[in-house]
Amino acid sequence: MWGSSDVKAGQHLTPADPTGDGTPLDELLLETLDRWGEGWHDVLAELRRVDELSLRFRDDRCPELLQSRRVDTGVALRRVDPSTGTARQLSAPDVATARCLLRGQEPPPPAPAQSDETDPARLDAKGLTAALDGLAVDEGARLELRASVTDVTSRVLTSEWGERRRRRAWCRVVLELEHEGRRFRRGIGATERPSPQMVRHRAEELVATARTHRSDDRQAPASGPAAVVLSPAATAVLVHEAVGHALEGDVASRDDSALWSAREGLSMGRPITVVDDPTRSDGPACWHHDDEGVLARPATLVEEGRVVGCVHDLVSAGFDPRWLTGHARRASPRDPILPRLSNTALLGADAPVDELLHELREGLLIEQLSGGHADPRSGELRLVVAEGRRVEDGRPTAPLEPCVLVGRAADVLAGIRALGDDFAWDDGTATCGRHGQWLPVSAGGPSLLLAKGALTVA
Repeated sequence: MWGSSDVKAGQHLTPADPTGDGTPLDELLLETLDRWGEGWHDVLAELRRVDELSLRFRDDRCPELLQSRRVDTGVALRRVDPSTGTARQLSAPDVATARCLLRGQEPPPPAPAQSDETDPARLDAKGLTAALDGLAVDEGARLELRASVTDVTSRVLTSEWGERRRRRAWCRVVLELEHEGRRFRRGIGATERPSPQMVRHRAEELVATARTHRSDDRQAPASGPAAVVLSPAATAVLVHEAVGHALEGDVASRDDSALWSAREGLSMGRPITVVDDPTRSDGPACWHHDDEGVLARPATLVEEGRVVGCVHDLVSAGFDPRWLTGHARRASPRDPILPRLSNTALLGADAPVDELLHELREGLLIEQLSGGHADPRSGELRLVVAEGRRVEDGRPTAPLEPCVLVGRAADVLAGIRALGDDFAWDDGTATCGRHGQWLPVSAGGPSLLLAKGALTVA
């Protein structure tokens, strides 16, 4: 039942559902055209259902269980003036209310949200609890499992290319272990709910990681310029933050991107390629068309060491079909549309990771980051290290204390010395925030060897 698909004709999910065939969205679009004049028009109608579950385990007591469901519907009518790029938007909880607001009439009372307790999409609390039954957690440690299923059905009707429909569901399971004042995290994101065996495996991996990072064994890295190897998981965060955000179309078009502005003279230590692909079917950010009804396609951001493109919505592309990539996204019909990343990948391979570590000789192996941020305008980069090891004589040794790495995106790109042959996507549970809108994203890449000084331990 999971995956991306069109809504079947005649499908009707709840009485408040604005996405079923019984709602004449085309009439609403015609009224918008008549009242708001010429220009680009679109109507988005959306039904969003979110099931959430939280299990907290401490010592041998029964886990605390919290479970909830949210059902949200919404409609957005938008007109964009191609000559100025300015947008006017009207948002409402359903089509009937939107029509009344458009006509200046009193809207009807909101329909009560409905929840189907027998829906098979609901999370299996018993199964998730059983998956962690008997797990040996050290004394004083606390394990928490958070799971959610987000199921979104939408219709987009445009003045340019008519109607498009989609349905998308994504399941996230996040395991977090708090031990000796530190937090360790592992996640699973997929179009299908993970099996109990997969959840158990990740939980055991999490417990083992915490035990190998005991406080008595950890070492604080010396502050100053560092030579590092990033794991695929850390590379994914770096590429999303340092490259992806700098090449979102609205940022680049305002000359707010140091990477885009310096693209002609940019030097890269290795001719890398970076692609953002919303058509990746097994990723959390996957769609056939975006929230403007534009068909999605992979966007090449960096090609063989040259910055060549951005991800665009209609406005940032200047309404030119040649530049449209299908990356217009919004968190809900109440939010404005922005060009946003989807599944961003650093491509290429040079050597096995053991050879990268041998070439590094002395430095840091960064295994997991708990966060990252890059300022597109200045290119300044900040990475928060959650798990890592010291590298001595080409071999990983003592675990690291949590630390922060800082640098500039241009220096990091110039400092790339080699890529591993171990490409991997992240765990599928990441979300990205811009202007208060949080959306699912993913990123991937291989291990990455950086020259000393590309990043600095703060």
